[in-house]
Amino acid sequence: MAAEVQPLPLLRGAPGPAPLTADQAYWKTFKNQLLLPSPHDSGVTSINIPDHNPAGAQADTFAVTSGGRVQIYSAKTRKLVKNISRFGVDDTARSGGDSGIVQAFDTGSRAILRQWRGEHAHKQAVHVVRWNPIILTDLMSASDDRTVRVWDLTDDVAKWTGIGHEDYVRSACYLPGQDGMIATGSYDQTVRLWETRQPGNDRPAMSFKHAAPIEDLIPLTNSVLASAAGNEVTILDLIAGKAQHIIRSHQKTVTALSTGQDSSRLLTGGLDGHVKVHNTTSWEVVAGFKYPSPILSLAVVSTGQQNTDREDRHLAVGLQAGLLSIRTRIAGAEKVKAREKTKRMDALVAGEGDAYERAQRKKDTRQ
Repeated sequence: MAAEVQPLPLLRGAPGPAPLTADQAYWKTFKNQLLLPSPHDSGVTSINIPDHNPAGAQADTFAVTSGGRVQIYSAKTRKLVKNISRFGVDDTARSGGDSGIVQAFDTGSRAILRQWRGEHAHKQAVHVVRWNPIILTDLMSASDDRTVRVWDLTDDVAKWTGIGHEDYVRSACYLPGQDGMIATGSYDQTVRLWETRQPGNDRPAMSFKHAAPIEDLIPLTNSVLASAAGNEVTILDLIAGKAQHIIRSHQKTVTALSTGQDSSRLLTGGLDGHVKVHNTTSWEVVAGFKYPSPILSLAVVSTGQQNTDREDRHLAVGLQAGLLSIRTRIAGAEKVKAREKTKRMDALVAGEGDAYERAQRKKDTRQ
């Protein structure tokens, strides 16, 4: 008796790669990575982009701090345009100096415009200095001496001092569109808001408690902040006076924050070597990059004349290993050129180089 014929099971082929999402496609255009060693192989501790051009700053530049030097790079060419090393022999430059010194430079001549040190200045290391985006002669500094201060470029002493933090103050920012409002983050695990327009008003107006020391702090809007504490990033709603959301996408401490795509995306960098891009509506991770070393600093560098014309140009990442990574977004004619280069290489690998070149010549003739 013949055996019953059984139908063979259908074999499914391996699924192909999932199509790229719009976010993945956008961040995939940040290519052409440039790795620059920092002076003395020191970790890259700060990457700052000016909100305006204070003290003679050149347009479309960004400042990178490592060891005892501040280096100014062109956002157009990625080349080093100025090197500032006017710090003490044993001092480490961050946004300020480890000795407590705060200095304002003319980046054109590298001359010191104003220097605050001694009895009227900070007593310990200064990790953050920011220019006031509204009052062009004002800047603020936050220090390990647990104070935050506002300086006028024309005065020798601070015009305002905030007291209240109980540990190092390692992050600070101005709130956009709110004259005189400052937010600070401290190793006492709090984010505090300050009204600096009144000289005698030295106590915080609002405080938010976190579960770990605050490593970085940036504004997303004039009433929403993002703060990095431990391996979490908290979205703070200043109007409601509470956390709106907590992002838990990193395995290790989050050390740096930035925004991209006209502030519709939040970028986070951590000691796990990951940069992750989050949608600011759902807070989901929509893209990411992996680096070979813990990340200490991060910034999306934009170019253009006005705010409405500015667009993301570079992703700058500072590594603990002493490297500055700059990935540049390929767009427009550069994108077309890169695509053609890829097609030509694919044709050569497939042994179809001659056919590809003939097709290109035929295409050029038609045009």
